[in-house]
Amino acid sequence: MENIIARRYAKAIASRADINDFYQNLCILNSAFVLPKFKNIIESNEIKK
Repeated sequence: MENIIARRYAKAIASRADINDFYQNLCILNSAFVLPKFKNIIESNEIKK
């Protein structure tokens, strides 16, 4: 489901020439945000301050 949403978003805002690159970068960002290490950093007290 996330990939479908990401692909539609990419098509909506990217030009036809770079849509595949944009989609690939969006998928990379998505995979980074779900990593446990990243979640721990975001939820840490250092970030909240």
